[in-house]
Amino acid sequence: MPNPTVTSVVRSTSLRTLERFLAPIEPNQTYDLELAPFLRGPAMGRPDADLGEAFHAALASGIRGQWVEHAFYPYVRVIRDWLTDDGVTRFYSEWEFRYARIPGKCDLLVRGGPNCRGVVEVKLVNHLPESAPTDDACQLALYVRDAADRYHDYHRFWGAIAYVAPSERTVRVFQWESMEESCRAAAKILSAA
Repeated sequence: MPNPTVTSVVRSTSLRTLERFLAPIEPNQTYDLELAPFLRGPAMGRPDADLGEAFHAALASGIRGQWVEHAFYPYVRVIRDWLTDDGVTRFYSEWEFRYARIPGKCDLLVRGGPNCRGVVEVKLVNHLPESAPTDDACQLALYVRDAADRYHDYHRFWGAIAYVAPSERTVRVFQWESMEESCRAAAKILSAA
């Protein structure tokens, strides 16, 4: 595959291969972040590609402390509050791994939290999943691998996938306290791809 990216690796790898390596690696925690009643805004609409891009732009702005459109603000606020309450001290939004073996751009690269550093992927969905889809877990693992490759400190990274469901006014979080096992699985997936 010429010039692979994280997205192209995930899309080109069979679901069977992803499940073989990643399905046994369960998140340490799964929990819901419900929006506070006072965080009301206009309806966001049904998630699609355009709304997803607009939401991710709003998330990046909100993380940087900039203005966020009213429809997105309650979700950006609850995500930022969750990370701050979890001990995150520094946020980098839309972090691009330009010089990584498999380049890509993660939603959030953070310092602090359940481990020393972390990667958080945020997905806008119609309905909350009961478990993290394997392709999303693979995407997260590849981003963490990119982030940790420099010092090979995969055990010092945590990871999370946060699913934003506007229709349910809830954010469901799947969180791994250590991404070491997932990074090993990502290496096997890269070998198989």
